[in-house]
Amino acid sequence: MRIIGGAARSIPLAVPPDMAVRPTADRSREALFNSLGDLAGAVVWDLYAGSGALGLEAMSRGAVFVGFVEREARHCDFISRNAAKVGTAVPAAATNVVNSPVELFRFQPPAPTLVLADPPYDDSLTGFRGLIGRADFRSWAKNAVIVWELPDRPAGVTGEFLLSAPRSRRVRRFGGTDFLIINSLEGL
Repeated sequence: MRIIGGAARSIPLAVPPDMAVRPTADRSREALFNSLGDLAGAVVWDLYAGSGALGLEAMSRGAVFVGFVEREARHCDFISRNAAKVGTAVPAAATNVVNSPVELFRFQPPAPTLVLADPPYDDSLTGFRGLIGRADFRSWAKNAVIVWELPDRPAGVTGEFLLSAPRSRRVRRFGGTDFLIINSLEGL
């Protein structure tokens, strides 16, 4: 696995050896980030960070701050090491790796312009509903674009996400992966 684009293009990323994380495939990441456009100056939070690949890709593409929230301490170690490698190509960017379950995370400054989320598929819908239902999250992310990687199973699960999402949203398929993209949390 590697950084696909931006200043840190081609830098390899380490992932935990047992692959308890499911990093977003390179071509899906590339297409997603190409669709997001210029990230210069963006403040990004990578929730359910796993390997940190999504947030690190944003960092390589111009984000000035990337926060990572991951419940597994050893995954946080990998994220920190990968962030240091990417940081050699993007020295102006700041990072913060937080070891916490997203459900217990107390949303903190800086407020995001982009939120990336790729939770374990089995917990994805419950996590999405829980997060969207939190007033502190809605206040914190009110000006952010939210990108939620959708599970590929069970069939029909995308409809369940759409029923819980605000009206200002769309589903896009990139490289065989579906993403729910929310442009505004208004209307919840």
